Amino acid sequence: MTFLFVYGTLLHKVDSRMANFLKANAKKIGSGYMIGRLYEINGYPGVIKSTNTEDKVFGNIFELDDTDMVFKELDQYEEVGIEFKQPNEYKREQITAYFEDGKNMNCWVYTYNHSIEKLTRIESGDYWSYINRIDG
Repeated sequence: MTFLFVYGTLLHKVDSRMANFLKANAKKIGSGYMIGRLYEINGYPGVIKSTNTEDKVFGNIFELDDTDMVFKELDQYEEVGIEFKQPNEYKREQITAYFEDGKNMNCWVYTYNHSIEKLTRIESGDYWSYINRIDG
């Protein structure tokens, strides 16, 4: 089984073409967090891993149905691969995700792969609340 942690435009609550693609090709198995820091890029988020356990980024954990097909689509969406400008803006890597009850599992996640120096940190680690605070 392959699992994916999402924290932004692919969240289960989002109604977009790619979020709906993920919902159709994966099963949401829970909500939780990863240890990381969340940043506003340019109307979308990016996460970087952290070693500080107080840095939490909240999201959803999905079990993928057809891993190769799903990652092929998501890699295109996130512009991950040699056919995109190098270095890629994101990279797909494995992390430990934690469920709300404290259990954890290994998941794939798309992490931001450029400098965060001029970016605004989303202190709450919760992109859904962040965009709804701004937009509505």
